[in-house]
Amino acid sequence: MARSPRTGLNLRPGPFLAAAAGRLDFRSRRGFPVTVAGAVAALSFLGFLSIVQFIQANAPLVLDTWAAGAVAATANPVCTGVMWVATLMGDFRVMAVEMVVAAILLAVWGHPRRAASVVILVLTGVALSETLKNVVVRLRPNEALAMIAGEGASRSFPSGHALAGILLFGSLALMLSASRVPRPLRLWGGLAVAAIGLTIGVSRVYLGVHFMTDVLASWLLGLTMLSVWAAAVLVWGRTRPPISERVARPLLRLWWRWSLALAGGAAVVMALIAEMSVTPLG
Repeated sequence: MARSPRTGLNLRPGPFLAAAAGRLDFRSRRGFPVTVAGAVAALSFLGFLSIVQFIQANAPLVLDTWAAGAVAATANPVCTGVMWVATLMGDFRVMAVEMVVAAILLAVWGHPRRAASVVILVLTGVALSETLKNVVVRLRPNEALAMIAGEGASRSFPSGHALAGILLFGSLALMLSASRVPRPLRLWGGLAVAAIGLTIGVSRVYLGVHFMTDVLASWLLGLTMLSVWAAAVLVWGRTRPPISERVARPLLRLWWRWSLALAGGAAVVMALIAEMSVTPLG
């Protein structure tokens, strides 16, 4: 019954809540993805908490031992150079440039909300990483084995590089996979972008400045955040009464947007070159 006979109050949900409730329906077009995103968020967060529990109990972690042995067996100059560049992409200064460039390009291509999401996700990840480092207080691996000097005095858990990398490049990969570009580009482009974020985390273990469980926990925490964000976008994103799939218009003409994209790529390369002189290999 739409109205209470005693008070005359309208008990129906408003159009905003009604639209969101429809998207939570498992049988709806978005209900299943929301359910999957919620399940992934729950499982990944439980995995993160399990690693924290093992670390605080000072339990021996087989994964850390195995990863150290794998690095020792596969290390070579070419791989070391690739991992060095990857780890520099996760350094705070370079990551800040990457984040700003990604946000600007998303905004000028007509996606200001996605641009804001990228900034919020990365900055939240940085804040969480610094907070958890002071809570868990785990020392880094033996500094004598590290290929990058100067990080031995800082905390090890979680890996800020891995968390920021998976949040930035993971969110961009999700956006690309959900875009209207041709399917091969969505698939292979999304996988390539996500691989960059994962490589940043792997580089921290390869270069000896983090344990594998530091990186794995960062990935699980980042996956939790991305899943919650994806579920929120599916439920609340672009909800208007009535719901419409409006596409925001780009802010600039096509040639300006491509010029900004090239300039953004050049800015990231310049930031990497500058960071190489600050953080040399040991």
